[in-house]
Amino acid sequence: MQSRVKHIESLLSFGSTGVLIVGIWGMGGIGKSTTAEAVYNRNSHKFEGDCFFRNVREESKKHGVDHVRQEILGEVLEKKDLNIRTKVLAPDIKRMLQRKKVLIVLDDVKDPQHLKFLVGEDGLFGQGS
Repeated sequence: MQSRVKHIESLLSFGSTGVLIVGIWGMGGIGKSTTAEAVYNRNSHKFEGDCFFRNVREESKKHGVDHVRQEILGEVLEKKDLNIRTKVLAPDIKRMLQRKKVLIVLDDVKDPQHLKFLVGEDGLFGQGS
């Protein structure tokens, strides 16, 4: 387990100035979520905003992907009352996100379009995210 965590940390290049996305995929039951959670727990303190969101697929089915995005961004921005009513983020929300170095872990994402909607917009997060 420790070697998998260190490998993921090396892929994330903590301390770099870019914005990185790393995916972990494989068969169920091999420890993907456990590894991702361990990386998050070891490193979230290095970021200005963070979120570990479990069961993206299930939560998107229950409440919609818009709700999931609102929950994630509310957690990252530390604004539990955040209310996003449009597909396009308001300029003030974008500016807040662009100024923050964030760590976001999304567990159990099956739909690539969901991933793109939740975190895929270029330039949305601050350098080092």
